[in-house]
Amino acid sequence: MDEIQVLLEEFCGKVGQLAVVRNDVYVRLSHRGYSKGTALQEIQRLTGIAPEQTLAAGDHLNDLPMLKPETARRLVTPSNGISIVKSQVRAAGGYVANQATGNGTLEGLQHFGW
Repeated sequence: MDEIQVLLEEFCGKVGQLAVVRNDVYVRLSHRGYSKGTALQEIQRLTGIAPEQTLAAGDHLNDLPMLKPETARRLVTPSNGISIVKSQVRAAGGYVANQATGNGTLEGLQHFGW
């Protein structure tokens, strides 16, 4: 999958605003300006909710754009999050749960007092 991603990224670089969005078992092409991060920011804009009032949880590559402090001040990844996600969440002062999947997200919510 890493080799396929490299080839697709080279292709997208030639096309312009096209980006590769990868998860473990799939890859898709998307406009470079649209991601989980930009979607969360648009929801915040429409609802008037600030990043300080936002918690984001994710476990894989496609979640990285929203797992940033400028998007959400409370970041969570469950124990099954891949290493790059765990690293990004830790570096931003977020919480890496001891439990996997939804239980890990619930643990993160509880960690932040929500």
